[in-house]
Amino acid sequence: MVLLPVALLGGCQQEPATLKYRDYLEMGIGGCKGVIFHLEKSDTRLENREVAYTLGILEDGEFKPLPESIEVPEKWNYSRLGDPGMAIFQETVIKVRTSPSILPGEYKLSVQLEAEGIGVIDRLPLTIDVRKSADDIINTPGGPTYRARIPGTGEEPWPPVEEQTVALGTQGVQLHYRDFVEMQIGECKGILFTLHTSGTELENKDINYTVGMIEGDKLNPLPEPLELEMVEMWTYDSPPHRTSPVTVVVIRTDYRTDQPHEFNLGVQLEAEGIGVIGRVPLTINVIEAADVIIFTPGGPAYRANVHGPGEREWPPIEEKTVELEAP
Repeated sequence: MVLLPVALLGGCQQEPATLKYRDYLEMGIGGCKGVIFHLEKSDTRLENREVAYTLGILEDGEFKPLPESIEVPEKWNYSRLGDPGMAIFQETVIKVRTSPSILPGEYKLSVQLEAEGIGVIDRLPLTIDVRKSADDIINTPGGPTYRARIPGTGEEPWPPVEEQTVALGTQGVQLHYRDFVEMQIGECKGILFTLHTSGTELENKDINYTVGMIEGDKLNPLPEPLELEMVEMWTYDSPPHRTSPVTVVVIRTDYRTDQPHEFNLGVQLEAEGIGVIGRVPLTINVIEAADVIIFTPGGPAYRANVHGPGEREWPPIEEKTVELEAP
């Protein structure tokens, strides 16, 4: 198949359409990052046509859907005119999110561009690099633990995952967990709750964990729209954890926000046949990053590219520019 520049389709000599985007995204397990596609299309055949973007993978030259571990939770267009004498732009924002169960590594994706009345005009590479973190939860023969606590893996030395122990009631029941978790906007983190119940009335009891917002003496549901979401919860109580069951709670922050925030939560424990046995604090600190997409009067932009009073210095966002081609 011979590829012709978009500018030559239809037999008229026009300038080629150009597209600027970043082709490499780095995120943690269960993370979410956005890409802005800046399409300059004045004096091209695309000038009055909307271009649609689809993410998938290429296998033996065939464009196929994304794997189940990668999804696109948000996609939208913003069209605008530039300053007088400048080009017409279409800017498309696509957010890519990985599942909490995805394996670390690089995933080679493809971005397919289609223009109305023309069809497929190009396929561009996009690499998703899912990175390991000290507080990733790993399932081992002895139960779930944090990656930083697995010895002899030959990996880089990880910073410690700080936890504390809280007494529940007066019978010697103790809960071991971390009460402060930091994550980026749209990121996903797991928290281990180890409950020591040996010799108490809670031994061999099923324990249910509820995460909510603390308001006075009340534990209210997580806020709507979902600024925070509990995406997974399960308990490991096989030996050697028969009397010290480990519960995994996975929390994800909302990819739709662009502002950092600290959430003061509560985790309530209820025992089968007994009721509420305790409530402990949990702080989720959502931090910003250079590549968070914010909306400005001029359209979508990466935070690192927004300059003004009070703005911090961010590392630059690397983008590439390509000329679009079509079959």
